[in-house]
Amino acid sequence: MIHSASSHGSSALQRELAAALLARPRCTLDELARSAGISRATLYRIAGSREGLTTALLESGYQALEAAAGLLATEPADGRLERATTALMRSWPLVLMTLDQLPESPQRVGSRAGGDEKWAGVEQSFEAFFLAGQRLGGYRLDINAAWITDFYWACFRSVSQSLARRQLAASFAPTYVLELFRHGARVRAVVDPSQRP
Repeated sequence: MIHSASSHGSSALQRELAAALLARPRCTLDELARSAGISRATLYRIAGSREGLTTALLESGYQALEAAAGLLATEPADGRLERATTALMRSWPLVLMTLDQLPESPQRVGSRAGGDEKWAGVEQSFEAFFLAGQRLGGYRLDINAAWITDFYWACFRSVSQSLARRQLAASFAPTYVLELFRHGARVRAVVDPSQRP
């Protein structure tokens, strides 16, 4: 676990460390400390080894994923996906690092996650949310809820990877995820093929 005087400071430092590891996965601990703006000694006090640091960052990533999944089930119906996406994007480096550590790409790994019950629970929560949305007419019926879930994670990963490459402004990231996702998953008007240009 990463130790810090304040949980807010610890969260910010965890995000910085995860972002640095995403940008340079093979960096030394000295390079990692410099890119996070701390000394090597401070990094050692926070986590005594690279393995310990990785474990702590992955646990924080899972906590962010589980918290977002919980928002889908417990928040008032309106805006649940927006709040979950905003929460995920606040911790995007930790979440992306966690998704990258899954045995396969997160798309459709729930049943193949190598016994990763944490991810399977998150995936099931999102899938149940999208299935309920389909039943209410909010999402396409020509594709199943599992595919919609995969598509959501693909949009999340794409935006997060662009943030890691500094190609997008972080303040707009939740909007980008939701707009990309909704464009592909929303219910489409049925158009008579004879009316197409």
